[in-house]
Amino acid sequence: MKWMLLFVLIVPFTFALDITEIMYNPGSELGGNYNEWVEIYSEGEFTLNNYKINGKDIDNITIKHEYLVIAENAEKFEEYFGNNNSIFDEGYKIVDASSFSLDDNQGIVNISDGVNEFVVEYLNELGNGNGKTIEYFNGSWVESLGVKGTPGEGRENSNGIFITLEVTDDVPDILNIEILSDESDQEGIQVFPEAGRDKEIIIRVNASEYEYILVEFDNETINTDYEAKFNLPYYREPGNYSINISVIGNDLVNSKIISFEYMELVAFDFFPDELNFNQIEKGKSVEEFVGLENKGNVVLDFSMNSNGLSNGDELINSSYLENGYDGNWSSLGNILDVNLQPNDFDELQIKVNVPEVQNGIYSGLVELFGVKG
Repeated sequence: MKWMLLFVLIVPFTFALDITEIMYNPGSELGGNYNEWVEIYSEGEFTLNNYKINGKDIDNITIKHEYLVIAENAEKFEEYFGNNNSIFDEGYKIVDASSFSLDDNQGIVNISDGVNEFVVEYLNELGNGNGKTIEYFNGSWVESLGVKGTPGEGRENSNGIFITLEVTDDVPDILNIEILSDESDQEGIQVFPEAGRDKEIIIRVNASEYEYILVEFDNETINTDYEAKFNLPYYREPGNYSINISVIGNDLVNSKIISFEYMELVAFDFFPDELNFNQIEKGKSVEEFVGLENKGNVVLDFSMNSNGLSNGDELINSSYLENGYDGNWSSLGNILDVNLQPNDFDELQIKVNVPEVQNGIYSGLVELFGVKG
């Protein structure tokens, strides 16, 4: 019996989460330190399932093309930043986050589910106890134009053009950053896993007036003058990952974050690739095991298909073939709930029920398909 192996690559279009506004030190007039909050935004559908903010639980909620405020205390937030009617009817979503805390000095906002994380580090140079927030606007963090910031909405200025700049010495200039593993012509950077083997991620940084470059990814930091390489296991969960790049020169630092998407890969191997049932009497059944190895990065179920077995003159059609898993049998074409994890092994069964046909040697192809579980 011959076998055919099929690799299926599923390329989803996913959206990242953006941290857009931070009230890290409201000041006593706005409720003090128990009234801190963070605003996030997602262009596409994003569910905060199992996510935490600075280690504190966030209520499970889904947003799509909208803002969400994560408040230390939603009731106090409504009192100071809403219309103070004891009902949250401000027109955007808000969740409590188990009394999380933000540092009034240099601090960090970390929203993570243990695999994906969205991080912002801030200083206390802006929005520090003066009633204003810091907002991400036109590619940089700036102080809000007014007291209380703009929770639940984007930054707006109807009075003219708001200009922000920072005057420094000769900060190193980052000219270009490349991830050479980008293998897609889609917008953004997509990295495709390789079945059963690590994927090498190559980062090249072109800069001027610098002494050295630090490239940080996955808790590993490489000191380089041009190029850094990291390896991602093929079974690493698909999703968005960030690389922190710092260019150092003249005792000054210029930092940027570049993100890429590690794509989904449905890939598996099986063994053996040929089964010989030898002689079988008519009316009898025979079964064998087929080993499986998940060489992709998504959970897999499986199905089989066949045009039957033939001796050249007569056909044992596919209705006489069954596939099974964990003692449960079904006709070919049904999806078997294997739930095979990445980088794991399991086995399926194949059964042939021999009908009343003429004697002879019958052979045919059974196709094995991996399906994202």
